[in-house]
Amino acid sequence: MASIGSLGVGSGMDLNGLLDKIAAAERAPLNAIKSRQSAYNARISAYGTLKSMLGTLQSAADKLATPDFMNSYKATSSSTDVLTVTSGSTAVAGSYTVDVAKLAQPQSLVTEGLVAVAGADIGTTAATITIDFGTVTGTLDAATGKYAGAAFAPDADRDPITVSLDAGATSLEDVRDAINEAAAGAVTASIINDGSSHRLVLTSTATGAGSSMEVSVAGNADLQSLLGHDMETAQRLRQTVEAQNAALKVNGIDVTSPTNTVEEAMQGVTMTLLDAGASTVKVERDKSAVETAINDFVNAYNKLNTKIREMTAYNSDKGQGAVLTGDNTTRVIQTRLRDALFEAVGGVAAGDPSLLSDLGISAEKDGSLKVDSAALSEVLIANPDGVSYLLAGDDDTGGLADAFSAAIEALVVDDDGEDQDGLLTISTTYAKRAIDRLADDYERAEGRVDAKIEIYRAQFRQLDSLMSNMNATSSYLSTQFAALAKQTSK
Repeated sequence: MASIGSLGVGSGMDLNGLLDKIAAAERAPLNAIKSRQSAYNARISAYGTLKSMLGTLQSAADKLATPDFMNSYKATSSSTDVLTVTSGSTAVAGSYTVDVAKLAQPQSLVTEGLVAVAGADIGTTAATITIDFGTVTGTLDAATGKYAGAAFAPDADRDPITVSLDAGATSLEDVRDAINEAAAGAVTASIINDGSSHRLVLTSTATGAGSSMEVSVAGNADLQSLLGHDMETAQRLRQTVEAQNAALKVNGIDVTSPTNTVEEAMQGVTMTLLDAGASTVKVERDKSAVETAINDFVNAYNKLNTKIREMTAYNSDKGQGAVLTGDNTTRVIQTRLRDALFEAVGGVAAGDPSLLSDLGISAEKDGSLKVDSAALSEVLIANPDGVSYLLAGDDDTGGLADAFSAAIEALVVDDDGEDQDGLLTISTTYAKRAIDRLADDYERAEGRVDAKIEIYRAQFRQLDSLMSNMNATSSYLSTQFAALAKQTSK
């Protein structure tokens, strides 16, 4: 008898096809498990989207919950080519007339002595150059760049710069390079060529009257004759730029500054001086920043509201819901945010805004928020302190934005088991665990189905073998009967 290589060969029946249909029917519950896993995965992804959008919304709320921001001031300059301004948290409203007479500048000195070759050594011995910083007093001759009756007061807060030169390395170029290396940016040395000779130029990096320099040289008389610059004995360098403080008037009051960055001449305001001239500086509540922050918050809320509506929608024509249709977690999120949004703030003074509606913010039928820009602008002008208290509270009481941020935190917090997780975190964890349980269910069910299919396969093999034997017997009998009939007919 021929062996059966596959189901149905012996019987002539489509047993493989029949077994496939039985297997498909038996695996239907497995497909249902896969569908449930896919649904949970989609829910986890949707929760992740909501968590991200809640984070954006919380950041917008946190900005409104900051008293320093809500009470911030902005400063403006009428002449930004003269000066620019920035304001800090301590700024107060006011208008100031600023007249800049002169800018702060660093001192610049140049050698009087002439050096024909910049690379030629000056003197034959090693030298030590010392550069001190301080303030010069005396009468300056602008034509010569020298002071009469001069005195030098070193700055006790600044260390002198010490420059060492080896014998055979005392050229003007060597001096320049050694000073630049030792000064580490406090002084810059450069060489200029006036067409017939070379001169060394020293420029202090720091501005202000206290940035004047004295230079002394030890060990090399030739270098001392070229560079030695003692205000009281021998001024061998010519001053080309005077070290000076910035000088200005603020509302008629004299102000000086060693730098062109002037702080606290006006409370909480920093001026950056750019040129001599006049400017009016105005300091006022930063209304536009608050308006922008409120609109950013409303936009973030509306984007979240739109996304939730999309994720919970139901298509009646298709009889099909979205990924979070009927999801209790999403309903709780909506409820908690609405409750926090429209809760009245306690401790509000009579006549001050106590609800978002007092700021021109209203709820639409679809759950979104709408800002009446004119109404918001009006209340920010009329009662900025009231708006600040409503949203940010004070040192003792949190405002509406604080409460809203706390409501979001309670939804999204993830303390890794150390404390109570937020609702969204709990729901995500539950969905992940459900997927794991379904994976176990699938594995067990698949094992049962595979075992059952193998039983069917064995039974079909037996059937195939039986049918094959029966067919063989039938064929044999048919042959025998045919032969018998042939013999009897003779």
